[in-house]
Amino acid sequence: EVSDSAIDLVRKLMHVNPMQRLSASDALDHEWIRQLGYGNRTALSAAFANMKDFHSHCKIKRLSLELIARQAASSSKQAKDDYLISLRQLFARLTSDHNGRIAAPDLAEAILAESRKTNSFNVLLSREELANTLRMIDTNNNQLIDLDEFVAAAINPVHLREAELKVAFDHFDTHRTGGITLEQLRLVYGDESFEELEEEFERLDLNSDGVISFEEFVEHMKSKH
Repeated sequence: EVSDSAIDLVRKLMHVNPMQRLSASDALDHEWIRQLGYGNRTALSAAFANMKDFHSHCKIKRLSLELIARQAASSSKQAKDDYLISLRQLFARLTSDHNGRIAAPDLAEAILAESRKTNSFNVLLSREELANTLRMIDTNNNQLIDLDEFVAAAINPVHLREAELKVAFDHFDTHRTGGITLEQLRLVYGDESFEELEEEFERLDLNSDGVISFEEFVEHMKSKH
């Protein structure tokens, strides 16, 4: 009998939309691959690749990932082998001597040490270059990276479940109408970034009906942009 996880992997590899189809690196980070015992070899490299991309995401996508990371911390319903739990465990392993918060240079050193210990991947960056990359995920600018910031940046949205994405969607859908309007985004972010939000809204509102549906939101979250 073929497991649900294996079926999910095949479906994502065969997705009709190339923007949502799994890449080779994404496939290596899939739950089914990790269950085979190969996950530890690729978890750090996959997380680091996602962290490098985090700052290039649009404002809506970044905040959504931050909300999902925080929700994972408070939820008691996560499965034992859940993708988000694996990222939290990775951070705990990297920061075991730092009480849950770590400066970018120290996290850079921990990543380099872990990659050498597990022979998982070659960072190809100096400690200083790696630290500069990691500073970009310090979203509250307090010079320390905490668990939620690490998880938010390390997430590959392709692996998120619908329920996790709904948490972020509901944060913007303040009226619980099943859609997000530009005005609702304005209430969340304020007026200072309205022009940027307007551009993002137009990209997400695929059918140009003035509302971002949950389906459009999911498609954007799982796209490579």
